[in-house]
Amino acid sequence: MLLLGFLLNVDGLSDRIKNTGYVVEVDNEIVEMSQGARTEYLNVMPCLQVHAPRESFSPKNLASGPWRKLAIGSVNGVGDPYAQLLATTYFHERNPETPFLNALFSTLISTRNQILGIREDFGSDPDRDDF
Repeated sequence: MLLLGFLLNVDGLSDRIKNTGYVVEVDNEIVEMSQGARTEYLNVMPCLQVHAPRESFSPKNLASGPWRKLAIGSVNGVGDPYAQLLATTYFHERNPETPFLNALFSTLISTRNQILGIREDFGSDPDRDDF
């Protein structure tokens, strides 16, 4: 697999985030991983059943594969009256059919947690972390 152990210089990132509020980091390995993840995502999308907004989601739903949901409304989360279509797709972080997505998820989780100064794998196991 590409980047399961990939780590950015988090000290530098944290300082840059504090100073500017954001960071843009370009890394060839991340670009390659993202391209693979995009391909996996686009290959899966046409095959997924779309679940109704009223159907509740649980991580246990992912045992049978990715789970897709649409929400259509005319008010966004801050109360503005704009028509919107929210499409959400959930993937299991250890699905053997999506290795690039898995690696990207792991990298994003690890990087986020390092920046926040919390346990590196927090949020990677929904049963353990209830998150």
